[in-house]
Amino acid sequence: MSRRPSRPRRASRSKPFLALLLAGLFLFGACTSGQAPLPPAPTNTPVPTFTPTPTIVMTPVDPVAAATARAAAAQQAQNTGAPPQEPATATPTPEPVAIVDIELMNVRGGPGTNYRVIGTASRGSRFRVIGKNPAGDWWEVEFNGQRGWLFGELVTAQNVANVPVETDIPTPPPTPTPLPPTATPTPAPPTPTPTPRYQFNIAVFGGCEPNAGVTYVKGTTYVNGVPTSGYWVAFSWMPDGPIVAKIQSGPHEGYPDWAPGFYTHILQANGPREGTWYFWIVDENDRRISEMVQVRTDGEAGPGKCQQAIVDFDSR
Repeated sequence: MSRRPSRPRRASRSKPFLALLLAGLFLFGACTSGQAPLPPAPTNTPVPTFTPTPTIVMTPVDPVAAATARAAAAQQAQNTGAPPQEPATATPTPEPVAIVDIELMNVRGGPGTNYRVIGTASRGSRFRVIGKNPAGDWWEVEFNGQRGWLFGELVTAQNVANVPVETDIPTPPPTPTPLPPTATPTPAPPTPTPTPRYQFNIAVFGGCEPNAGVTYVKGTTYVNGVPTSGYWVAFSWMPDGPIVAKIQSGPHEGYPDWAPGFYTHILQANGPREGTWYFWIVDENDRRISEMVQVRTDGEAGPGKCQQAIVDFDSR
């Protein structure tokens, strides 16, 4: 007899529930038996809130303002932190000098043409200025170890703004009384000397020409027609009168470039001077040893006037 096919057995629905119940009883028993409780479940960390990045705005830079700021910063650094500066070196004060502007000028013992001549100076000579006269037209200089005076209009003065006024000025010699002027200078004729009376028995007035710059006399001392040096030529405003000045002829100390027998006397360094003058040769005791020559100079220059005269002496 045939059998009916068997139907598969359906699983019981109570088995899962039973399993869960057993598991819960087991856990409860474990808790009540004195064992340590299980750790709590971990808490989730909150996610940080997103913060947006701020926007940076770029401002254009002014180059002029930047350069000014850099310069100010550099100045501030220099004022506060720069090394100390070396002290400035004092500039030396230039020396006051007087430079001769004419070919030959007299150096006098005081500020005036009425003072005696103590020497002469040639063009370009330089002298240290140590004082001036109250009028400011003469310079006191160091001349061959002594004080001398130069007329201001005939020199170039440099660095003289602070030169003091000289208070110790020597007293000038008495001023000669001028003779009445004459219309035309008349050379005196040579004095006839039939018998020689002096060592230099010939004294010659060689003529005179106008000169607006300087009034002077020059000449030569001869011995038997040969120019000879070493003789003293003097002059005064009257015959055999007080000697105003004397100068040695020929080259000597202070005048090494003079020709043999040459001499000169400057009567006025700043233009024409009127007067009558007498020239002769003296020995070492100022005694006259020559004939005398008279020279008349004019106070104005021009045709026929006299400011530069020639007077020669000879022993023949």
